[in-house]
Amino acid sequence: MKTARLVLGLAAMVIGVTGCSDSAVAPTAVPPVPVLTASPVAASNGQTALRGTALAIPLQVKVLSDGAPCAGVRVTWQPSAGSIQITSSLTNDAGIASATWVLGTVPGVMTVAATIDGVTGPPVAFTATALPLVTLAADAATDGQTSVVGTTLAKPLRVKVLSEGAQAPGVTVSWQASGISLSPTSSITDAGGFAWTTATLGTQTGVKPVSAMVPGAAGSPVTFTATALAGPAVIIRKEAGDSQTVAANLPAFDYLGVVVTDQYGNPVMVPSLTWTVESGPLIISNISGGSDEYGFAAALAKPDGTPGEGVVRAALPGGQASVDFTLTAGPPVLLVRLDTNGGYGFVSAQNDTRPAVDTIPAGATMTWIIQPFDYEQHGVVPVGTPSFSGGSDFPYASPLTVTFTTPGTYQYTDPYFGITGTIVVQ
Repeated sequence: MKTARLVLGLAAMVIGVTGCSDSAVAPTAVPPVPVLTASPVAASNGQTALRGTALAIPLQVKVLSDGAPCAGVRVTWQPSAGSIQITSSLTNDAGIASATWVLGTVPGVMTVAATIDGVTGPPVAFTATALPLVTLAADAATDGQTSVVGTTLAKPLRVKVLSEGAQAPGVTVSWQASGISLSPTSSITDAGGFAWTTATLGTQTGVKPVSAMVPGAAGSPVTFTATALAGPAVIIRKEAGDSQTVAANLPAFDYLGVVVTDQYGNPVMVPSLTWTVESGPLIISNISGGSDEYGFAAALAKPDGTPGEGVVRAALPGGQASVDFTLTAGPPVLLVRLDTNGGYGFVSAQNDTRPAVDTIPAGATMTWIIQPFDYEQHGVVPVGTPSFSGGSDFPYASPLTVTFTTPGTYQYTDPYFGITGTIVVQ
């Protein structure tokens, strides 16, 4: 009788201490003693971090009782170097206990022993590697270089790596760039702690970045810049003004525009272009000079007063490339010129009268121009009766036209300056 009471008491004691097994046992049977096991969570073991810093993932140990997670088990953490923020912790419902490990200040491999209450055998061991303090710096002599598109920079890009202030050989440096080809894209520091790469510019102009990286290093990534300049001017293309037709007695065609580029299509500034009349009744009246930062250059051509077709050529210096514009001077038109030299006045192109007096047939169109052009506001409006429609302010730098269909004597004026003219329609 006394022996039976002792067995039941021991059974109750075991159940109360462990509390991790849910196996059903007969009231009269002696329950088995649960077996606790513990193991490190793989992701938290074998980490690396900079010396004196905390690991990215807290240490984790998992405790099982007969294969099932066991909560409430105490785990004590003991590091060989560095510190554990909370040296004793309990497992959660998943059977996992955690601890944050700040590594020691001396680079190298260090360990933590996790002792679990109720688990026989040696503590669970964790290892981590404390990395030395590594710094990464650019060689300023290789930064900020300039070269022509498609060429290799004169100096390889170079960085220096130091470990705890000393030259660090054998460190891998990764290189990345936009608009630049690098060779190699990964290099290893030499005995002096230097690593480098050769940089070849792409085909587009502009400032191009290059990055050098060493994971975990202070100063990483290091950024270099290189400026890609346009290559020599080899291409000239027509931008505006081709295939125009104007009356032979009008002052000019619209501007002729070209764009100058290198072989990759990047705009090129050149100090001058050559504009020539290759054929026909044409005159080059104005040239912009060289091409601007966008590669654009322009010239004005005008008829010499004779109807006909002609060609104007724009050529790069030295004549290595050129383009031709075809221009046509059409039949003369009825014309009045608003003269801006020596006082404003309307002058007839037909008979040179001033103020202009012109006789035209019904259905004819009269054209007014400002010559020489100025920036004052001008207009052509009817005065009295008969009147006409279509007169207005001059379009900027363009002719103004009115068609007269009804016979009569028409007066007109520039309302801004009070000058007048007359048109007799028959």
